[in-house]
Amino acid sequence: STAVLITGFPTLVKLTNPDTTGQAVTAAAVIYAVTLTRAPLLVPLQQFQSAIIVRFVQNKVSPFKALAGPLAIVWGVGLLGSGLAWLIGPWLFDVILRQEIFAVPGWLLALLTLGATTTATLMVTGCATIAYDRHGLYLGGWVLATVVAVSILIGPWSLAIAAALALIIGPLAGLVVHAVALFGRHAPVLA
Repeated sequence: STAVLITGFPTLVKLTNPDTTGQAVTAAAVIYAVTLTRAPLLVPLQQFQSAIIVRFVQNKVSPFKALAGPLAIVWGVGLLGSGLAWLIGPWLFDVILRQEIFAVPGWLLALLTLGATTTATLMVTGCATIAYDRHGLYLGGWVLATVVAVSILIGPWSLAIAAALALIIGPLAGLVVHAVALFGRHAPVLA
């Protein structure tokens, strides 16, 4: 499920929206924008997942205390990135790429960056669920996130709106499952 939502998202876009002729933002532009807005957060985070799990395992504190630092970093970078994506993203796309093929408005770049932030949050909470031995709910969170994202992609919206909603709402749905794993009735109780 993590691979489908993270690495396979461009393929999902192509499968669920094979023809974007006439839409303001093409599938190629959305796929490229998703890749660029995710890279600053998700690539480093994927490399450090095992270290984050070790941090959670070694620091026997409540899940809330353990998550506070990593999530503050993720959201600090994500919100700053969303603002920058809105302000300078379209200009960068215009300078680096062909505008007629890869035109992406700032609001969409900001939303896609916010989607990367929610996905990064799901990755961090996933590390915590593994560290606290809640493997089934770890998987459940990712499966739900993927199912919700795909359901949104096949919905009635334009591809631009569907991609942004899928990347924000899908991971948020998965976060609910991880929150149950970490803070629910049978959650780990630590100092």
